This record gives sequence, structure tokens and C-alpha cells, in this order.
Amino acid sequence: MQLNLLAALGSALLTIAPPPSGSVLPPALPAQDAAAEAARLLPADTVFLLRIESAEGLLALVNEMAAAAGESPLSAAEMLADLNLPGDPGQVDTSRPLWLAVALSAQVPEGEPKLTFVVPAKELEAYQGSVADERGWTSAVSGGYVGVSQAAGYAASEAPSALAASLRPGMLSMHLDLETLISTFRPFIEMGLDQAETQLDTLAQMAEGPIDIGPLLEMYVDLAWDFVDSAQALDVALAQQGGSLELSGWLTTLEKSPMAAWGEGAPVDLSGWPAQVDPAATVSMALGGDWAAMMKRMQPLLEASFSIYAEEASGFMKEYLAASERLLPLMGPAFIGGDLGSGGMRMGYVVRSEKPAQLLEGMAAVAQGFTGGAGTLGIGVSAPQNVEVGGVKAVRYRMEIDFEDLSASMGEELGEAERARMRDAMAALYGADGLTITLAPVGQALVAAFGGGDEFAQRVLTAPAGAARGVPADLQRALAEASGGSMALVYRFDLGKLVEEIGALAAALSGSQADFGALPTSSMPITIWGSIGGRTWSGGTILGLDVLSSLVEALAASNPDDEALDGVLAPTDSRAAVVQAEMAMIEAALELFAVNNAGRYPDALELLTVRDEHGEAYLEKLPSDPWGHPYLYGPPTEAQPTWRLICTGADGALGGTGPAADIVLSGEDR
Repeated sequence: MQLNLLAALGSALLTIAPPPSGSVLPPALPAQDAAAEAARLLPADTVFLLRIESAEGLLALVNEMAAAAGESPLSAAEMLADLNLPGDPGQVDTSRPLWLAVALSAQVPEGEPKLTFVVPAKELEAYQGSVADERGWTSAVSGGYVGVSQAAGYAASEAPSALAASLRPGMLSMHLDLETLISTFRPFIEMGLDQAETQLDTLAQMAEGPIDIGPLLEMYVDLAWDFVDSAQALDVALAQQGGSLELSGWLTTLEKSPMAAWGEGAPVDLSGWPAQVDPAATVSMALGGDWAAMMKRMQPLLEASFSIYAEEASGFMKEYLAASERLLPLMGPAFIGGDLGSGGMRMGYVVRSEKPAQLLEGMAAVAQGFTGGAGTLGIGVSAPQNVEVGGVKAVRYRMEIDFEDLSASMGEELGEAERARMRDAMAALYGADGLTITLAPVGQALVAAFGGGDEFAQRVLTAPAGAARGVPADLQRALAEASGGSMALVYRFDLGKLVEEIGALAAALSGSQADFGALPTSSMPITIWGSIGGRTWSGGTILGLDVLSSLVEALAASNPDDEALDGVLAPTDSRAAVVQAEMAMIEAALELFAVNNAGRYPDALELLTVRDEHGEAYLEKLPSDPWGHPYLYGPPTEAQPTWRLICTGADGALGGTGPAADIVLSGEDR
């Protein structure tokens, strides 16, 4: 069991969001205290900064997950060794913050990162002495901390690094200077995106059938370019609050950049969950923003998405979208809650509006476009029926499928067997009576009940006015934190209930229970939220520690031989990440050399540093690996048709195991 467990779990949870207001998280770091002394040891040119609030707290979480996975507990010394911390781990004070910084210095070759650890020492001289013999490391002291760095001329600064005070609070906090990294490696990023665009064009040309995926693939590349031209910094924090774990992040964009424009607009208020929507439903959602502005920004992506379909289908979707756009100015924040099971889907829906009756009329006009005919793909709604539900005057529709129209839209005749299977599927999904949609203006909102029958519709439409009670704490926190941005989304789903309900639905459709492996069916709520405000894209994931333990336990149970867990629990080595980054940089230079030399690769890496007539080179200088050894290179030969790049590890020699093992990259891997 190793520290990488957290990284693997975190990657599944990571979204971008601010920490909850009024929470029990520690405040932002003070400007002058012991942490400020530690911040004097952080390089001024840091592009990546990681702070561990305390090794003890992190170790407790790691070992809790280890127990769930049936693994042996990790010691503090083992966890510090996994970080590849130099020196004697026994001299590290595990109750105080520990820092890791990666710098790209003007004094070193462009793109060659240098590591710095800022270590809380029990005894300064003892720890500093333990790193004295470590090759390639220089140490300095400030307060109760020892800084250990690979940078030449390393020393404590007179003033603390401003980055330290800007980190978000949490047991793990991270800052990434994306603007500097993108600027440093932009030639390689541009080359990679150009190659990706060429490959996607080739893929689109190879695609068979009437669907044209080219425009959509081009849009994905355009979005990647927007990110490259917009990203300034990324901050991430992992915090534990009582029995919950929260992973949050903040992406800051450059002024007047493509992504910054998304944050323009009035703030959204998602507070006050409406009584008509069950907050404890299997799936709950709240979203809000300037719908018209958002649709305008998404127009290119939507048009590219529609273009992949046949002309008849894409034309219908465009007409429906155009009709719906006229309703957007009438719509405020929307709230949704629903369940899915063998009895069919049921969902409560509330959209706040200053003119709910006018919004209902507009929806009725849109519904008229679904009155049948091949242009609707065979999917339509019945004529509106005026009904009274619990004293509330409402309008009811029923979804219908015209198999003749569906056959015409698909260009093939559906046999009776296919039609019977579709009818059975519809009955299982929406209930024996099909999907009914009941809508009514209620106060300053349009309220709708999808499916569930008359009893459910009455419960939704006649709920007492005011905010609902019993909103779970994680949902309340997410609603508060998503509010304030010009666009906001909160999504809560109960994974256990969802597994159970999908299993029941699958059984109704096929007669056999779906196999979800070891996933439990007990309640396992997970909340995801996000917001865009100004130049900041933010969001987060909240889940209980018991939920996380259950997921880890299920993963371990589904892999009794630990085959899948071997990669998750592999040792973490910060120097291995540096090797991967440096090898990727050299690989990009090799490929660019080959592009400019009719497919021929250099005979030696040194040729990558030779300047052309314009004074430019593929690399300013060849980097050394984190142990100070050169990378070995083998050009293509008859016996070895692709190039090979080798990091010899800690011992500087070929072969070896553990930290001395070779790390190999070749053209065959690409």
C-alpha cells in the first residue's frame, strides 16, 4: 500500500471548485509565522508547489484507505520514502507542513526542472547532516525548516515566497503556474496539437457511413487551443471535514482570453432548494446562469455536434433548439430530482421564472413541433390535456412513438419484433402508461412532474411553498459555493441507489439482473459542483469517508489477485515524474528534428542543441536526469528500427532494480 492510492482516488474525484464558506477548514496561511520561515526556502521561480499540512494527517487517511483495501498500514518513514525525500526520514517532524517545489530557473537550461523540499526538522543539524552526502542536493536553513534543493547556488531568500500564502487550505494544497509552463513548452505543445489535429483529420476521413465527425473533432482541437491561450494558474486542495472528504480546485484564466469571457454576467443564486424537488433523490441537480449567453457561447459546439447526423435528423434538432432558445430569457435557475427503477422513471423539475405562465405557453408552442411526421424522428407528444392535480390547474402531455415515422427517419423498416422490444423498453423505462409530463405555474416557478403517475404528480405540484427541509449537508454546502458565479452547476447522485435502480431496470428489460461486480447498493452519495465567475473556473467533489472506503473495498474485492491494484498502489517517486517530463521534452525535439530532416533522426542527442542559421536549436541544453546522469540515446538501426531513450536510475548504470532500475522510452511506445 503506497501513497499513490491517494493520487489514483483523487484523479477520479478531481473537479475545480472553491472551499465552502463557513467551513471548519483552517484559514489562509498568515503572512508572518513559522510557515513564513518555511516560505523563505521556496525558490522564487517555482512553477509547481505542493504543501502537505502534516504527514501525520495524510498518513491517517492513507492507512484508512489501506485498511479498506485489505492492505498493511504504511509507516511515516515509508510514506516519506515514497515521496523520495532525501535524508533521514526519522528526523522529519510529521506534525508540521512539508513542502515540495519544482522550479524552472533562468539560470538553468530552459525546460529543465529542479526539485526543492522544505522539510520540518526535529533537529536542524541532524537532518541537514543526513543530506550532506546526497549527490546533487544543496541545503539551507530557515526557522525550524531545512530546504534541500537540486538548484545550483540554492539559499534562503530574505522575503517569504508569496505563493506559500496564496495556497488554499487543506491537508494537501497545490499550485501550478500554467502560464509559465505553457510559455516555456509552447513550441512542443503547438507541435503536439498540430499532430493531434492531423490525426483527427485522418480519423474523420477514415470514418465510414453517412456520419461526418470531422467538424466535431475540429471543435475539440479548438477547445484545446482555447485552454492553451487562456490558462494562467491552477490551484487544488484536498480537505477533510469531519466525516467528509473534499477535493477542490480553481483554474484562473488570463485577462481577455477566450475562457475568461465565459465568466461574464450576473451572479447566480442557487440557495433555497425548492420543496417540489426531493433533495435526497437518486439523482439531484441544480443549475443556473444566463441561458441565452451560455447558448450563444456553445453555438459552435452544438452546430458541430448536429453536423455529425444525417441531414433530416440534424435539421430537426436545429429547429428544436431554435424554438427552445426563445424561452431562455424567461428561465432562471432550475432544480431537478429523480429516481429510476423497475416501476419507471420519475422526476420533479422546477425552473424559477418571473413569468411562469408565459414560459408554459412557450413550452406548449415548442411541443407542437413534436406532433408527428418523419421530421420528428418518430418521437412526439400527444395533444395537451388540461387537468387538475390536487387543486392545481395543469397541462399534461404524453410522450408517443410513431413507428412508421421512426422507420422513415431511420431509412429502414422496423419489424414487429423490433417494435415489441421497443414497447417493452419504453414500458420498463417510463411505466406501463408511458411517460406523462404534467406542468403547472406555481408561484414564481414552472413546476413539472415527469412520470411516476398521478400520486407523484400531485406530490410535486402541491408541495408547500418555501425551501425544502432535510437538504443534506453536502448538498447545502455545494449550493452555497456554486452560487455567485455567472454559471453554476451542482450535481448529487447516490451511487449505491443508482446501482440498485439500474439493476432493477435491467432486470425488467432483460429478465436477468445486471452484474455490477462488488459495487455496494447501500447509500453512497457523491456531490459534484462547479462555477464560472469572472476569470475563475472552480468546482469540487464531496463524499463521505465511508463512501470512499466502500469504493476502495469494492475495487479490492473485484480484483482479489490485486492485478488492478498493482498500478494504483505502486510506489510514488517524484523523480520519476521529472524523468517522464524530461523524456517527453527530448522526444518532442527528436520528432521535430525528424520532421525537418525528411524522417531522419539524429545520430546523437547533442545534435539537438546545434543552432541553425536563425540561431535556434531543438533544445537549449541536454538535461541530466534527477540523479545527475546523462540520458542515453540509441538512434534507429537495422536491428533496432526505432530510437531508444534510457534513464539509468539512481546507480547511473544499465540494469538494476528499485530506484536503480532503468526507465526506457522508444519510438515503439508512440
